[in-house]
Amino acid sequence: MQRKLNYSNKSEVMPEISTTVNGQEVTISKSDVREAFDRTEESLEDRKFEMNYSPWHFIEFDGQKKPVKHVYLNIGPVSEVADSRQDFTTLEAEEDLEELDIPLYNRKDHAEEILIETFQEILEKYPERPNTSSKDKRLYQLLKNKASNFLKHVSNKNFEEGKFNFRGTAGLGNWPNIPWIAALHPDETDTTRKGVYVTYLVDADREVIYATLNQGTGKILDDERKDKARELLENKAQKIQEEIKLPGFSSKNPDLSDNSKLYEESTIYHKKYELGDLPEPEQVEKDFVDLAEAYLEYLKTKKDVEYPNVEQLGSEKRIEDFENKEEAEKNKNKSKIDPTDEIDVDLPANLLEDQGLYFPGDQDEEIVSQVQASLNSGKNIIFTGPPGTGKTEIAEAVASELEEKDGNVTGSELTTATADWSTFDTVGGFMPEKNGDGDLEFSSGQVLNRFKDDENPVKNEALVIDEINRSDIDKAFGQLFTLLSGQRVQLPYTAENDEEIEVIPGKQAPESPDEHQYVMPESWRILATMNSYDKTSLYEMSYAFMRRFAFIRVDAPDEGLRSELEEYNSHWEIDADESDLDAVADIWEKTNTAVDGRKIGPAIAEDMLSFLANSDREEAATDAVVNFVFPQLEGVRNNGDIVREIAKSDHVEETRLRNVARDMLQVKFDEEN
Repeated sequence: MQRKLNYSNKSEVMPEISTTVNGQEVTISKSDVREAFDRTEESLEDRKFEMNYSPWHFIEFDGQKKPVKHVYLNIGPVSEVADSRQDFTTLEAEEDLEELDIPLYNRKDHAEEILIETFQEILEKYPERPNTSSKDKRLYQLLKNKASNFLKHVSNKNFEEGKFNFRGTAGLGNWPNIPWIAALHPDETDTTRKGVYVTYLVDADREVIYATLNQGTGKILDDERKDKARELLENKAQKIQEEIKLPGFSSKNPDLSDNSKLYEESTIYHKKYELGDLPEPEQVEKDFVDLAEAYLEYLKTKKDVEYPNVEQLGSEKRIEDFENKEEAEKNKNKSKIDPTDEIDVDLPANLLEDQGLYFPGDQDEEIVSQVQASLNSGKNIIFTGPPGTGKTEIAEAVASELEEKDGNVTGSELTTATADWSTFDTVGGFMPEKNGDGDLEFSSGQVLNRFKDDENPVKNEALVIDEINRSDIDKAFGQLFTLLSGQRVQLPYTAENDEEIEVIPGKQAPESPDEHQYVMPESWRILATMNSYDKTSLYEMSYAFMRRFAFIRVDAPDEGLRSELEEYNSHWEIDADESDLDAVADIWEKTNTAVDGRKIGPAIAEDMLSFLANSDREEAATDAVVNFVFPQLEGVRNNGDIVREIAKSDHVEETRLRNVARDMLQVKFDEEN
């Protein structure tokens, strides 16, 4: 990328630069940037920017901060040569902006300031003695995402990127009394239930946060009586204190308003931050570095890291057996995804075009925008519209993009709903054992198969359901209504461990799901399609089901279809002549205007056009209507009105069309009534 700073004359106060974007030279002025900034809607105030780790590059005018790449793409000369933000890098954009003396703000450079501000907001907002469900979405995001993401920024300023894994929690279902934000080393532990790690304990009742070197308590509380667990935790903390010194931090137990999880005994070192006297950002950064360096020193010097010691187990051989068993159990139940993470995806505006789908005007960008907003607001999606509008292809494209962009989405599965569907198909039921003597075992259905298999205790495959309203929804989804509303469901079936099958929302999921437990990740989605033509085999959807979905309309054009068809055909690359285009455009327009709400989409027009281009028959247009339009009219109310309108076309043979309509669609014409 080459740049040249220009001034049209010496008194010019607005410099401009010549630069190369997407292989083409453009000229950008400071006023161009400011105008683009004002046009850009995305800002740091949006949750998806404020809470997330990236992007951290922003432009700042008048106290407002907007992401660099979004503003840069909105610059007039840039938008003329760049189709998306993928056509340039953040670094290239910032180099241009710096040449123009545009004020830039890098959140990474201010990570410790943002972290201490986040700590303050958490302490101010967190409810005292919380026993209610986690309904404050902002507070949840502050703990789950923002605090952990900016602690990660602080870490990456001082240590190798990726040195630690960062997590925050606001509890599973109800607000915990002591929420936390943690930094874990992958060589030590992948869970806060055990091992040593750096963690910040939030005690809202006392209006304090403790920056600590700590131990996980969940696993030991599962295995031991509470008094024994307390003794083991304190013994291990003392042993580490003897090996590792941490000046400026207390080695005494912190004083927490709730110690039901034994966080006091598990603490190795701590420093207290009080709401009324929070430390300066530089001190917060130094404290984390000190804790992290002590943590790394511990990893170098640790000897007996498991809670059972020689006296408890009796021999080195039993220690080895214990460790092998623990590792095997960990690998068996280890989830490769975080089921508590919600979707926060930025879909490319040209997603559908990249998948070979074409929509006139801005319809494709409007669809993508609605999809993104629906996914990020926690909704499943049903794409509605006439047949042939590409609804299924859109659903598959979105599922594929989720798998690529969201590390918690592991794949997708396409299925077609039928009138015979029941909860056996979606949830599951008893089946004879595959290799048994006729005994019954639980066999999971389409939905539960997306959450778990023999290799993965928790997986997350989006479910794409074609023609969802062909099924009797209430009969087919049953208990899943409750699950889709965020509550756990107990099924009337038992697993091999004789426990009743449970399906659990991600926020309530255990660290290691048992054999009888299925976890629905928070980022799991159903992407369904619904043909808006009313057929006799279609079932009505209940309101209880509908309110769990966003309905996105994928419409078909109904006027000016000759020019529309030429645009479509340039993408289809069909070797059609003008007479073929005239015939299909006329049939398509008559079909789509005969009855309100009864259209066909461009895919059916494409089929007709391709058929005509490859047929020598004079009756080819009539054949095309019978072959491609009539099947869409079976069972449709007022289909006779559509047939009568098509029959007026000069491109079809009216008598044959009427004869086929009588036989195929049971249409009666006026003279026959």
